[in-house]
This record gives sequence, structure tokens and C-alpha cells, in this order.
Amino acid sequence: MLAGHEKSIERFLSEPESLGLDWSGFGNLARHRSRLLKDGYIGARGGLLAVVSDERCVGEVSWQAAHYGGPAHAWRIGVGVLPEARGRGIARAAQLLLCAYLFEHTTAERIEAVVRTDNTSEQHALESIGFTRDGTLPRAQFKLGSWHDLALYSMVRADRP
Repeated sequence: MLAGHEKSIERFLSEPESLGLDWSGFGNLARHRSRLLKDGYIGARGGLLAVVSDERCVGEVSWQAAHYGGPAHAWRIGVGVLPEARGRGIARAAQLLLCAYLFEHTTAERIEAVVRTDNTSEQHALESIGFTRDGTLPRAQFKLGSWHDLALYSMVRADRP
């Protein structure tokens, strides 16, 4: 949960360098705080958890429902780690734990992640925990003033580590 870690998580909404290539602009802190009070960022359609290392919040993992028709859904996950905690395998470990949790506690058959094609370290992290690259989504994301290609990765229940 986020208890006690709100200020670290809020850095992703207010500091451009917090997410580097993935920063989407200034976020709505009031909406963030309202959601935190409402349900602690855990709901039927997704959630957000703090990533903690050495008793400090260093990032977040999130998941949201991705629908492709019918009553079932997949989960689309994301991770953000603050600059001072990168390069230590923390994001990889957090994503692995999140995938294990989602497969153990939900009926989802598929977990997916989308990453910029120029973010090779995240692509390697996803592949190292069992994700497979499904393809490229050309010019699917507009950030920092230009369009970027995204790589779609997935893991299905039968292939989980």
C-alpha cells in the first residue's frame, strides 16, 4: 500500500526527471490524494502499490484492466522507479512480484506491458522475468514533443516463471 509513501509517489506527478522518458507532464495531486483516500489505490479495475527498498519508497507499480472483448480482461502493468534507485534491479523485482500476485489472486490469463522501443533496459527487464515481445505499436505515444514507437510485451498464465 502507499501508507507513509505518498510524497515519494507524488514526485512522479510533479518532477519531470522522476520518470525520465516516461514523464507525461504535471499530474493532478488533488485527484491523486482523493483516490488514495477513497480506496488506497486498490480497485477491481486496477491499482497502484509503492515500491519500497531499504524502508524507503523508491517507486510504484500499477496495473489496470485491458479489455479485448468478452467478460474477461488482461492486466496491463507499469513500473516507475525514482532516478536514485535505478540500475539496481528494483523495477524488475517489483514487476515480478506484481505478476505473481496478479496470477495468484485474479483470474486473468494475460499480463501485458507497453514500453518505448528506445527503453532497452526495461525491455531486457521484462524479458528476464518471462515476458515475450508481441510486436511494435508504431507512433503510438506522444511525449516530450514527439511521437514514439512502443513495444508490446505479454506473459500468459501457462508461461509464468
